[in-house]
Amino acid sequence: MHSGGFPADCKCTLWPGQLKNRTDNREENTSTAMTFTVHKKVMPENENCGNTPGERIRWARFEIGLDIVDVAHGTGLCTGTISRIENGRAQTVEIETLRKLAPILKQTIAFLGCFDLLPESTLAERIRKARLIHRLTKSEFAAKIGTNEKTVRLWERGKCSPTIKSMKILAPYLEILQ
Repeated sequence: MHSGGFPADCKCTLWPGQLKNRTDNREENTSTAMTFTVHKKVMPENENCGNTPGERIRWARFEIGLDIVDVAHGTGLCTGTISRIENGRAQTVEIETLRKLAPILKQTIAFLGCFDLLPESTLAERIRKARLIHRLTKSEFAAKIGTNEKTVRLWERGKCSPTIKSMKILAPYLEILQ
């Protein structure tokens, strides 16, 4: 069923004076007869849920039958923010945003963030991927390993490498990539 209560791909006619139910619980009076077709939104199957956070967030939302307004209410995010993410207009999706979306969409942060698709061929990429899989911001990660955010940022950009002491501290975090 479409969220409006009609089966997918059906023709519906509203006559003058009829009330059209809206998803925001208000009613709208139609002044002339109109016929429209409700099309089922086509979303990828389970196996093809998308390769970007926006595609995966939209897929997850459709899987559980929520619209953007429902997700916005459940997360405290703006509908515009969710729309920009889903349409690929947001440059990045922050960990804090994924933390809000994951429980509502019944998915993991790692899945929604596409962390499984991140490269890990260099130490810098491995550090970033491990941090994200552990669901930590740069500042949270820095605090856990006893360094500062700037150092983590430089490691993740490949501008400098961790010391031997830092590598011993990083090792348990990097094990998640095994």
